[in-house]
Amino acid sequence: MKTIGMIGSQLIHTYAYAMHFKKPDLAFAKQAKTVPAWQLAMMESHADLAPLAGIDFAYVAGGLEGVPEDMAGTFGLEVLDSTDAVIEACDLVMVMDEQTDSRAQLVRKALEAGKPVFADKVLSISTAETEELVALAEAKGVQIAAWSQQGYCPEYDRLKELPEGGMALVSFRMSPEILRKYGIHLISTLQGCFPGPYQSVRALEAGDDLRMIQVLSAAGTRVIAVASEHVPAGMSRVDYMVNGKAVVIETTDRVGAFRRAAEDIVGMLDGKTPRFGRTDLMDASRLVELISRVDVSAATG
Repeated sequence: MKTIGMIGSQLIHTYAYAMHFKKPDLAFAKQAKTVPAWQLAMMESHADLAPLAGIDFAYVAGGLEGVPEDMAGTFGLEVLDSTDAVIEACDLVMVMDEQTDSRAQLVRKALEAGKPVFADKVLSISTAETEELVALAEAKGVQIAAWSQQGYCPEYDRLKELPEGGMALVSFRMSPEILRKYGIHLISTLQGCFPGPYQSVRALEAGDDLRMIQVLSAAGTRVIAVASEHVPAGMSRVDYMVNGKAVVIETTDRVGAFRRAAEDIVGMLDGKTPRFGRTDLMDASRLVELISRVDVSAATG
């Protein structure tokens, strides 16, 4: 049985992924101080969810104060003394650090140890740094992946009912604080609905609480992608029109999205290429770098 460990553990998504690897101790989780309310609600509403088979989610280290200990109590993990110790002990490392300046350092450290790596959200908001990390993974012969679970929403399956090549509006509700930090939620939504490679990307507008880009996919689908706290949607919304037909999607199944993403993480242990491969990593980093800037004005090819 192969083992998974988390390093740089933060609050967002840490418990949402872990519930697919091990049954949570809900009594402990309800008393823990660091479990986000929405993730506790997910664990409680899916108490009978079967963990994914063939893995041992075993270790945790690093991150915000109290998180490793609460993770350990909730999922029966061992808190190791350092992120290096987790990397050495595990077959796959999940980097959960939300800080863009330190996340890439942890990814690099795990890759240098020859371990496959999943980084929550993006490897880096710097395209150049992403290229370096992808090249390092290739040199080490290991899998590397990063995404927002948003790209795995089950509701996107409805898009298969219609052909590609139409017009789409993809929108995501984001606070200015998160938007300035990274726009991967929107980009993963875009990639999950209308996969790249993208033939052209053009910035349309930017402000304190708005990013808007226009994308042309290789399949000929034209997409306007918008991120703003004013988007009237749930997790995300997709309006797609082609050949006189239309589909409107609002995503609500968070557990289903994390489940599919977690399945791809487990598949990496067997060398399987996840839904978002290395080309997608580069596309995502390039688009996030574009959408994260406050002063976006120039087009990019």
